[in-house]
Amino acid sequence: MTKVYKSKIGIEIILILGVTFGSVGVAMVMYGDHSPLLINLLIVAFIGYIFWKTEYTITGSNLNVKCSFLINQDIEISSIRRIKETYNPMSAPAESIDRLELIYNDSDSVVISPKKKKEFITHLLKINPKIHVVMRSDL
Repeated sequence: MTKVYKSKIGIEIILILGVTFGSVGVAMVMYGDHSPLLINLLIVAFIGYIFWKTEYTITGSNLNVKCSFLINQDIEISSIRRIKETYNPMSAPAESIDRLELIYNDSDSVVISPKKKKEFITHLLKINPKIHVVMRSDL
């Protein structure tokens, strides 16, 4: 059975992008320089596409982390050792700072932000009950 978990899109990310691209767009219009506005709109559309196409798919005993065409990573769920709640803003296939860090194999990790975080963790634990889960409330 295949289950797709969409990435949570955090308001903080939307605000940062909105202020950044909005102020640049307003400045372009105010100074009469409309040609770069198209580039600005294309960048916003590209970011929107990335947001729309970021998802985490569990199929059997495999987790696929996909961020549009930029990241397409398969992780064997049996290799996941720990799930840790994090708010680390580092670059990752996650559109929110409300994130989970999955530590797998010996020292590999990936940071993601599933919209249904608890359901996602429960699903992984059904497949691999040996995963150690650390949530902020546990600290």
